[in-house]
Amino acid sequence: MSKRLDSVRLMVDFDQEISWPDLGLVTKQALGFFQDRFGFDRVSIALINPERSAFDIYTHYLTITEISTNSQVFVKPSTLTKPSSQKKPRYQRDLLRRKHLGFLEKKLLANSILSYLRLPLLIGNQVVGFLNFGSRKVDGIDRPTQEIVKLLSARLALALHHARLYDALKDKELALLSSEKNYRELIEQAGDAILKGNANGDIIQANHAAVRLFGYTPDELLCMNISTLFSEEMLRQKPLDSDRLNAGEAVITERSLKCKDSTLLPVEMNSKKLSDGSFVSI
Repeated sequence: MSKRLDSVRLMVDFDQEISWPDLGLVTKQALGFFQDRFGFDRVSIALINPERSAFDIYTHYLTITEISTNSQVFVKPSTLTKPSSQKKPRYQRDLLRRKHLGFLEKKLLANSILSYLRLPLLIGNQVVGFLNFGSRKVDGIDRPTQEIVKLLSARLALALHHARLYDALKDKELALLSSEKNYRELIEQAGDAILKGNANGDIIQANHAAVRLFGYTPDELLCMNISTLFSEEMLRQKPLDSDRLNAGEAVITERSLKCKDSTLLPVEMNSKKLSDGSFVSI
């Protein structure tokens, strides 16, 4: 019972250590946990990148020649498409006795790592990477240690999966913010007056050219309905064609708009309904 409780406590501690949203912190905390709790001579996480063209290698403290923290090793596509053999844990108790060594195994041996445990990181039935442990002793990773790190590897795989989703979402948000910034700069720098209104006709955006044209301050325009820029006579003669706008048509009309000083300004208006339900007039 004591050993079982120790295993449960270890898993709880591990979950707390890796409960971070982004990939960098999850890998850093996981590697530190394995190093501190088990005293491995070598710990690394090899994640298959989203394009499945390379392993992103994460290490803790000890590195080996040509493989350092946050490095990348490109691989042949066949390496990532090998069937069931990739999904099973692999323990090499004595690398010196192996005749055919892989890339990583050669590097481990060159740095005095003699025994090596590779655990697949699985999401569903797909391998997303590997958790690797090394010892400078022959058969240096005992059976109980192998079993507990296997359990922890499943929890790590899920944490890494969530972290990647978080990072991808964060990248999309940054791209959206950048796109929105570029859009606003484009609107602001346009030479033509541009007004954007909501479904009720309330002005929600006005560029510098509109401010200069109508004589209102930006704050004043954002407190107005677009209908207030037309005289009552103009609205009677040429009412706003909401039916065509709601049908998705671009409506071009010649109108006289009322400036802040009450002068009437003849303009050609090009209005269009946007996908978000708002309207833009140039």
